[in-house]
Amino acid sequence: MRKSKTLSTLFVLLFLYGCAPNFARYDTSDAISQTKESAETPPPIPPQLSPTPLLEVEPEKEKLFSFSASGLAIEDVLVPLCKEAQLNVVWDKEVNRKTQVSVAFEDLTLEEALEVIFAPTDYLYSVDNPTLHVKLIDTRIFELGHVPNKISSQIQVGGDVLGSIPDVGGVSGKFQIQADTDKEAVDLWKQVEEGIKSIVSTEGKYFINKLAGMVTVTDGKKNLKMAEQFIQELKRSLGRQVLIEAEVVEVTLEKAQSWGIDWSAVHSFLVDNKEIEVTATQTLGLPGSVVEFAASRHDASLVLDVLGRFGEVNVLSKPRVNVMNGQTALINVGRVVSYWELTGLAAGAEIGQPVVFPEQKTVLLGLIMGVTPYISSDDYVTLQVVPIVSDANTWSEFQFQDQTLKAPNVDIREANTMVGIKNGETIIIGGLITSKKTDTEHKIPLLGDLPLLGYLFKRKEKTEQRAELVIFLTPRITSFNKKEG
Repeated sequence: MRKSKTLSTLFVLLFLYGCAPNFARYDTSDAISQTKESAETPPPIPPQLSPTPLLEVEPEKEKLFSFSASGLAIEDVLVPLCKEAQLNVVWDKEVNRKTQVSVAFEDLTLEEALEVIFAPTDYLYSVDNPTLHVKLIDTRIFELGHVPNKISSQIQVGGDVLGSIPDVGGVSGKFQIQADTDKEAVDLWKQVEEGIKSIVSTEGKYFINKLAGMVTVTDGKKNLKMAEQFIQELKRSLGRQVLIEAEVVEVTLEKAQSWGIDWSAVHSFLVDNKEIEVTATQTLGLPGSVVEFAASRHDASLVLDVLGRFGEVNVLSKPRVNVMNGQTALINVGRVVSYWELTGLAAGAEIGQPVVFPEQKTVLLGLIMGVTPYISSDDYVTLQVVPIVSDANTWSEFQFQDQTLKAPNVDIREANTMVGIKNGETIIIGGLITSKKTDTEHKIPLLGDLPLLGYLFKRKEKTEQRAELVIFLTPRITSFNKKEG
């Protein structure tokens, strides 16, 4: 009994010993050294990763739709489609929901599917999540941008010697020329209004904001599409620009060529030598004839060499102007001369007696030229050119309060021509002849200055020097707005 009790006690002790935890011996000095090392060299910090943003996809673009129906009411097509796309449908009262449509498409986005469904109908739609709005009439705003204002160009050379005072001292005379541009013909906003008015239906409305450059149209689908095409074509046309390279040349004619340059001889010389391809035409001007001479090469150096056969060639000016399609560029070459003009008031100190006083005026002597380019769809350029040449060979004198006042007698040469050429070609305009008259005194030194007898030893000679102005114009289309798709 005692022996079995002893064995039981021994077994319990052995069991408890086996279940006891095994504590490993740990060196504290190693732990302290490791703690110091970790404090001196901290572990590297992992780089911060910025979370990748989720791509937000609009509901109507993340699903693809397939549908096929023939002669089905548009309501029965849109309602299940919008239900699948989680959209509400709002119908305008003018819309007939029973309008039949026949469509068939596969794997299209909601936007593409709506385009296919509404294409054969007269209805319009707009999506404002979560609503699809179906309507018969809509309002669209078209941006036209900057439109040039009315062009009213007036060129005046010279003036009335007596102003507004008739029959003063028996002196009268008027020398002036005016070239006016019709305001209505170049009022682009009026043309826009007329175009939109012809497009909009009787039920439609439109509003033009000239200051903002916008056109608002309220109408049906077909008319809105026509208005959009009209505005796009107008923007494309107005956005095109032309760089006009001009060169004004004066050819001082020799005595044998005082009648002017023989342009037929110039044409024959160039064609026979096959140096340049040219075409020459003649346009009647006032008071004489003006010659148009078109060259396919933009470099006119060879033509200048040929002109040197008729006299001394002097290049007066080489301006370059950039002008928008249908707008007018003015080119002036010459000098401004001052003169006196009598001006009067209606009443003076005595009733019915005008008050007259001199007023200084100016006049441009030289070349004034207006150039208006029109660009066609095939890149041809039509140039309307109005050159006006003015010069003053003589001056009129009149007395005013014991003073002698002078005013020039201005000679005017004007032409108006329109020619169509290719982009980059050169048009040459000639036939504008000017004349300079000078009085030269020749005398024997000393003897010619003797009183009374001096006229026996001197003479006066009147000379006339004629020159022809030649104008080279080269239009280059520089830019245009591409047609919007």
